[in-house]
Amino acid sequence: MSLQTFTTSLDEFLKTATNDVLLWVPRLILALIALFVFMWLGRKLERLLDLSLKKRNFSETLKRFFGRLSRLGLILIGLALSLNIIGLGAFATGLLASGSIIALVLGFAFQQIGTNFMAGIFLAFSRPFEVGDLIECIGFQGIVKDIDLRATHIRAVDGRDIFLPNATIYTNPLINYTRDHLRRYSFTIGIDYGDDAMEALELLNKTAQSVEGVLAEPPAGGIILEFLTTVVNLEIFIWVSMDKGFNERRATLTKVMHKCHRALLEYGFTVSSNTITNISIRTKDNDPSRVLKPENQAL
Repeated sequence: MSLQTFTTSLDEFLKTATNDVLLWVPRLILALIALFVFMWLGRKLERLLDLSLKKRNFSETLKRFFGRLSRLGLILIGLALSLNIIGLGAFATGLLASGSIIALVLGFAFQQIGTNFMAGIFLAFSRPFEVGDLIECIGFQGIVKDIDLRATHIRAVDGRDIFLPNATIYTNPLINYTRDHLRRYSFTIGIDYGDDAMEALELLNKTAQSVEGVLAEPPAGGIILEFLTTVVNLEIFIWVSMDKGFNERRATLTKVMHKCHRALLEYGFTVSSNTITNISIRTKDNDPSRVLKPENQAL
């Protein structure tokens, strides 16, 4: 090949490449503009959905989920349109098909993650608890700090951070101690058979109700719990607000127990040394639905 022939071929190649670039660059610029526009629209739509769902009192989990889903959908539409503008429509179709296959494979590989994800959506719709509630599930108890689409973050009274998978919460019994902002505390104290049990109950009820922090409604109360060999056991219960902190609630119970004990002694009752403290939650008919043993007391 002569030098003149090579020069001519190179010149034709450069002209063809230049023409192709001049034709392709505007398409690339237009494709990038389209992609950025859809990304911008995605952010705007996410904010609009957040404001709209906030007015309807949707949970943070739902707002975050629908916001991210809408933004991702618009970005994918923008990406497909951009690829079509630069002449890669077939590539975009193949990419979507490959993505579907990959998504199917990943779905089987991460089935548990998908289960937790769906459980998170169901929990967001059913809303059995909110951030700040005291809950218990399969023996784990704490204040809800965050509700994500995969797990729920709770903090125990001893400072432990616990992350419960949403599928575990959704498929197991859940106790929400703060749903109606009321908690029932109770303790049992024994008196001698020679003492008048009804007078003791009246004294204990009045004493318990007089302590600051004990709610007037539902009122404090008491019952004759059982007759043992040497003592008659009386159970006294009080109601406190869950709006108070853990230390304040327990301090209220301590004051009630101390004053009740002193009142019995001052009025001449014989008090047994066997005293048991229990905590239960309030139900709709104001009866306890669960009594916890002393070593497993709730917050």
